Amino acid sequence: MEVLHRIRQIRLAQGEETPRVQRLFVLASPDAMLPSAVSEAYPGLDVAVVTDATHGELLDLFVVDGVDPVSSDRVYMIDPLGNLMMYYEPTDEPNGILRDLRKLLKWSQIG
Repeated sequence: MEVLHRIRQIRLAQGEETPRVQRLFVLASPDAMLPSAVSEAYPGLDVAVVTDATHGELLDLFVVDGVDPVSSDRVYMIDPLGNLMMYYEPTDEPNGILRDLRKLLKWSQIG
């Protein structure tokens, strides 16, 4: 859950650009209670549970270096058109993500 906290802080650090940044947490757990607990702990965070049917679709869209996006714990940055822009490992420094996001928001004409 530390990654969720860091991503929330990175989003809030965008200041007036904060509404342009949306967050989605993708779970591979069948536990029905977990999505509501995560949503309660992190207001404004959208939570999706990957099923067997949608797992293949995610693999097609977000597999990088042959790593399964659901089990990787990576943070993916996706533009409003659904294009994968960047990804980060859970151990990457939040300041690097913050700088990248600021640049993307500055240069983006969409979203």
